[in-house]
Amino acid sequence: MGYLKVYCDNCGGEWHVYHRDTKNNPYIRQCPHCYAKIEPYTWKQIVRGFGEMLDSEKELAKDHANHIPLFTVDFVSDAVYENAKHRDRTCEQCEIYYDLRD
Repeated sequence: MGYLKVYCDNCGGEWHVYHRDTKNNPYIRQCPHCYAKIEPYTWKQIVRGFGEMLDSEKELAKDHANHIPLFTVDFVSDAVYENAKHRDRTCEQCEIYYDLRD
């Protein structure tokens, strides 16, 4: 079972979000270190995408059970922002500095 690793550029903190926590926890989109929050609409999009990735992971495992080679998939952000405080993570208020897309 996968999880989301969320980085907060406000304080540099990070936390993990498991699928079971996305349903009834109103504080899961909030940084546990500085209490900054991800906007509700954006969070809904993140959770929807997370669910799709989990479904895809299950399908890959089913395919592998039928003697198809096992594949795994990771999502990697392709944008780096100039003012990001924590590693190369993004924030809404920052200007795009470098885009790694081909």
